[in-house]
Amino acid sequence: MAGAHVFPGGILEDGDSDPRWRDIVPSGKEIDAGELAWRLAGVREVFEECGLLISRPPLSSSPPEAKKWRERSAQDSTHFLRMFTDRESDDNAGLRHHIPDTEALVPWAHWVTPLEEKWRYDTRFYLSVLPQPYDHAQTDAREVTHLDWFAPTEALRAFDEGTISLPPPTWFMLKELTNYPSLASLREATTRGRDLTPVQPSLVPTDEGLVIAMSGDRLHWASRGSVAARGFNRMLAEAGPGRQSYALIVDPNPPLSASL
Repeated sequence: MAGAHVFPGGILEDGDSDPRWRDIVPSGKEIDAGELAWRLAGVREVFEECGLLISRPPLSSSPPEAKKWRERSAQDSTHFLRMFTDRESDDNAGLRHHIPDTEALVPWAHWVTPLEEKWRYDTRFYLSVLPQPYDHAQTDAREVTHLDWFAPTEALRAFDEGTISLPPPTWFMLKELTNYPSLASLREATTRGRDLTPVQPSLVPTDEGLVIAMSGDRLHWASRGSVAARGFNRMLAEAGPGRQSYALIVDPNPPLSASL
C-alpha cells in the first residue's frame, strides 16, 4: 500500500502450498495444509521484506547466505523452499540447521476487503513474539522503502501527529495491541483462543465522515433490513488537508436518535 505504514506481508504463492513443506516443518503434518501455507507465506514475506527469518532455532544475526536467498526468493518464491531443501549447497552453510518456525506465528485476525471495494483481499493477521531483539532488519528497497520498530502507542501517536499513514485494519490491530502493556501479557494472550470470524466491514459515507461498519453495527451489510440491529461497532474515518484520523465507536445500545 503506497506511502502507508503496514505490517510485513503479501500474497500467498504456489510454493507456500508445496507438500514438501510438511516434511520440513515439525508440525507440518499436524495442522491443516491451508493453514500451514498461510503461515509459511507469513514467514517468507517477513524474510523477503525485512530480512528477518523467523526460524527454529532463532538466528541472532543474518548470515551472508541469507542475503542471496532473500533476493532469490523475492524474484521467485520457490527459492524459499529450496533454501530449506538444498541443505548441502555451499550457498546454505549458515542456514542448513534452521527451519521456518511456523509455530511462532499465532493466528490473530482475519479481514476481508469491504464489498464496496473493486478488488477483494482475504487477509490473515498473525502475531509473533520474537525471542530476542533483532537489529539486522533491512528493507528490500523495492516493496518496502522504510522500516520502523514501533510500540503500538508510538505508532498511533505518530499517526495522530500526521507523520505516518495507517490503513484502517492496521490502525485497528495497533489499537487492540494497546490492551497488552507488556510482551509478557501479549505472550500470554497468544496462548488463548482467538475469534477468527472474518471481519468484512461496510463502507458508508456520512456527513461526519466515512463509517467503517463492522459486524453488529446497524450499517453493516449483514444488519441491513434488521429491525433488531441498532448498535454501533464501527470506525469513523475523517480526512482533511494533510491529516487523517480514525475513531473507534462501540455502543451496543445507543439512543435511537443517535446519528453516528
